[in-house]
Amino acid sequence: MRRRTKFLRTVLLALLLAMIGRLAWFQLVRADEVLAREEARRLQEASYKPVRGALVDRSGRPLAVSIPQRDVVASPFHMEAKNFASVAAALAPLLGADAASLERRLAENADSQYLVLARGVDLATAEAIRKEQLPGIALVESSERIYPQGDVANQIIGYLDDRGVGIYGLEAQYEEHLRGVEGFVRAEMTYDNAPIAGTVKSNTPAQDGLTAVLTLDAYLQRVFEEALDEVIAQEDAKRALAIAMDVHTGEILAMAMRPGANLSDRDTWLKPDGTLDAERITNWAVTPLPPGSSFKTVTTAIALEEGLLDLDTLIPDSGQLEIDGWTIWNWDRSVPVEPRLMTIAELLQTSSNVGLIQVGQRIPHETFQRYVQAFGFTEPTGLDFPHESAATGLAGWEEKRAIDWANMYIGQHLEVTPLQMVRAAAVFANGGRLVRPHLVRELRDADGNVVWTATTEPLRTVISEQTAAEVRELMVSVIEKAYHQARVPGYTAGGKTGTAQKFEGGVEKERGLGDFLGFAPASDPRVAMFVLIDEPKPPGYGGTIAAPLFAKLMPIVLRTLGVPPDNPVAETAAEPAAPQAEDKEKEKAKVAVPDARYLPVGWAAQRLADAGLRPRLSGEGAVVAAQSLAPGSQAEPGSEVELTLAPLVPAEVMLPDFRGLTLADASRLAAELGLSLKQAGGAGFVAEQSPAVGTPVEAGSVVTLRLSTVRP
Repeated sequence: MRRRTKFLRTVLLALLLAMIGRLAWFQLVRADEVLAREEARRLQEASYKPVRGALVDRSGRPLAVSIPQRDVVASPFHMEAKNFASVAAALAPLLGADAASLERRLAENADSQYLVLARGVDLATAEAIRKEQLPGIALVESSERIYPQGDVANQIIGYLDDRGVGIYGLEAQYEEHLRGVEGFVRAEMTYDNAPIAGTVKSNTPAQDGLTAVLTLDAYLQRVFEEALDEVIAQEDAKRALAIAMDVHTGEILAMAMRPGANLSDRDTWLKPDGTLDAERITNWAVTPLPPGSSFKTVTTAIALEEGLLDLDTLIPDSGQLEIDGWTIWNWDRSVPVEPRLMTIAELLQTSSNVGLIQVGQRIPHETFQRYVQAFGFTEPTGLDFPHESAATGLAGWEEKRAIDWANMYIGQHLEVTPLQMVRAAAVFANGGRLVRPHLVRELRDADGNVVWTATTEPLRTVISEQTAAEVRELMVSVIEKAYHQARVPGYTAGGKTGTAQKFEGGVEKERGLGDFLGFAPASDPRVAMFVLIDEPKPPGYGGTIAAPLFAKLMPIVLRTLGVPPDNPVAETAAEPAAPQAEDKEKEKAKVAVPDARYLPVGWAAQRLADAGLRPRLSGEGAVVAAQSLAPGSQAEPGSEVELTLAPLVPAEVMLPDFRGLTLADASRLAAELGLSLKQAGGAGFVAEQSPAVGTPVEAGSVVTLRLSTVRP
């Protein structure tokens, strides 16, 4: 018995020594490894979401901005059932919800560890919830993409998927730069994935996305879109487009397409039958369409560059031409008794199909093909925008028949993108160089530092400066001699009309396309523009529907850029003629004095001038504090109104009278005063505003406007 006891004691002692040795091994030799393993089991890694970068226009006006928010998440599993009622009662007033409904949701999901109670809570509300320190309630980072300019440029901005990733437009093109870089924290975590204080081992902050500064001007974009809405209504058109581009840099100043959609309201993306209306949310300025006669400028440029004719060459125009058994007519179907001998200027002024086909027939096929490629029609322009298409119909050159070549010379049997057409106009305007159009001019970091700038160097020289100058001269003659409706008040301009047929299933449709291609000022071109109206009511000629729109929009663009008028005589001529004797009694009638108070000086002076009154400034400052004649009172035309000026206080703004302005003008005025606008419905002119005129508000406040088609 003693031997057994001794043996057992020895065995136990050996085991004890082994355990002590093992513990000593871990404590002394492998302590770091053991601690690291245990720490790894406790520590977890969580990510911080960055704020998506903004899209702003060339002046810094926000077009798309992500607003940080929080989702309110509950873990009923970690709550006690007795707390459901008190948590619901505390949350209900903060979330604007019903306490009983919240309590019921918690009870019905008692085993859930992640129950979303509310999404997109603003930071102020989130902070109020945090202060309540409610058991089982967590706040999870999220954000909302908002569009301060409403539906302006929606087809250019593009949209995000449900994960916040850009999938179309500039949102997709610059996704890598806009999305930012996630941050990470390594620490012991609570049930709601929040780091426990004192356990953080590493913490890498998130890097917010870069801000993309666009070449677009939000004011011009809105003016263009409103003008297109008007012409669509007037012409019962399917859609309309207008592009303005700097001829030297390739910067797109406006690229407007209507109808559009509100990116925040997906119901506006749909047709009446509930199906997606893709044209409302996609950029069809980069999809091919038949250009019609505006393409004749390209055919003319090739012939001039190759020396196949000059400005004095006479071309016979017989009114019709037989090719491969097909008869091609001029647009007016007029056939003279004897062919008319016409210069290239006269052919362009009359938009002669017969004459321009004969010009094209002088060009060898290989030469025509080479220049079409040099003008960039056979490849995408390189615009920083996804989904850009190249021209169609400009392939399979060896299979083309004589009739196909003839139609190409006059802008048929081929389709080019509207963007390619405005770039061709820039070639004529800038001395023969092909530029790369772009929509983003630079990227900036969170501190406002420029980290990338778009290149503006020309890609290549397409035609000589002499040929470019000759084409400009010809296009100026088109406006001055034939299409006066395209004259730009205050500026010289050049242009060419276009009307094209559309086909469906090989059959010509009743409605086609009307367009106008031009540039200004002709003395020193700065802007090229292409206006297109798709499927207007017949006859739908470009000269009657697109040319007037060019004349309306171009001076607005030039003045916005600060380009001085080069033809003030034309501006004077565009003013209404002096009244006749029978109108002199009307001249003597008194006019209503407009409200110029609280307006910036320039706006106030213009408002009085528009009413036929003369402003006289007194005092110093940037805004009008008072006026000598009361708003709404009657005064003789030409009466003087004294405007008392005062400084613009950055922190507080006195609301001016927005009534009578278009939404575009109201937006421009609000931007100057540091205000934001909210549209409460309607279309046309501002009819009502809230708060009222003269109300003092903080800078950055929102002014609600209701529009009406009747100008107040």
